[in-house]
Amino acid sequence: MLDLNDFFYFVQVVDRGGFTAAGRELRIPKSTLSHRLQELEKSLGVRLLNRTSRRFGMTDAGSEFYRHAVATLREAEQAETAMRHRLHEPSGTVRCTASIATMQFAVSEVVSSFLAKHPKVTVVAHATNQLVDLVGERYDVAIRAHSGPLPDSTLVQRTLAPAPWFLFAGSAYLDAHRMPEAPRDLQQHPSLFMMRSGVAPVWRLRDLRERSKEVEVPISPRFISDDMKTLKRAAVAGLGIVSLPGYVCREEVPRRRASQGRHCLKSIRLNAAFGFCWLLVFVLTLEAPVRACCAAGDSRVAGRVDVRVIGALRRGVTAPLPTLARR
Repeated sequence: MLDLNDFFYFVQVVDRGGFTAAGRELRIPKSTLSHRLQELEKSLGVRLLNRTSRRFGMTDAGSEFYRHAVATLREAEQAETAMRHRLHEPSGTVRCTASIATMQFAVSEVVSSFLAKHPKVTVVAHATNQLVDLVGERYDVAIRAHSGPLPDSTLVQRTLAPAPWFLFAGSAYLDAHRMPEAPRDLQQHPSLFMMRSGVAPVWRLRDLRERSKEVEVPISPRFISDDMKTLKRAAVAGLGIVSLPGYVCREEVPRRRASQGRHCLKSIRLNAAFGFCWLLVFVLTLEAPVRACCAAGDSRVAGRVDVRVIGALRRGVTAPLPTLARR
């Protein structure tokens, strides 16, 4: 494979009328230019330049190669310009995958605003709760919620936002039942549980006054589902208390009044993994809106919520147990 630099050197020598002028312009020794072009001629198997003390010029083969070299350098420059332009104005297709709930409640609106801002980008968004092979299945970006460390990967990984989990109950339910005053009281209430592989029906609550102490509350759910939207509807209908990420219920929760409790749930994080540097534009565009969305349940960020006690949580942050309002 020929070196594109030799194409450039050859064109410069011809355009400058010799090795001396070209070397002065490029700040390269004349001997270096001469050696590079000799190697080029050797690779091509033809003589490109006539070198005599009286005359400098191209052979017939040199004239033909010059035309191709100029065209090649022009194409290379256009290719470089196009790639640099993509960094300033993204274009092309981004194939993104996220869990069903994350796609529905935290990503869909953000993607819409991204597309409005970048008209030359097409987004293919795939919602699945199954783990995917980004490289093998040709995904550019994966957005996943997790509570533990992610496995080692050659892909770039970036945390978008912490995603706090809360205990939610419908307003009609709380009007009809005695409000839990302590974690042990939760066992007296019907519960709704998010089904996940290998996860037992237990709520792990942390006392904010004793940060190191974690209380486990075993529950006997009357309704179990792996679909957050279905669980939210069940809670709104007054079927019991449910634990869900704050962003899932942000539209159902009035944000005017609140009480703070002593106990909190553990938070998860939303991470984005991606393989190519230019996709950082897409990920960075998602970051601020997703962070705001996930903070919807945090009373310090999204305003106060209508509730009456049981606390919920981001790590180290007190937040209330919101009341779902029927819409």
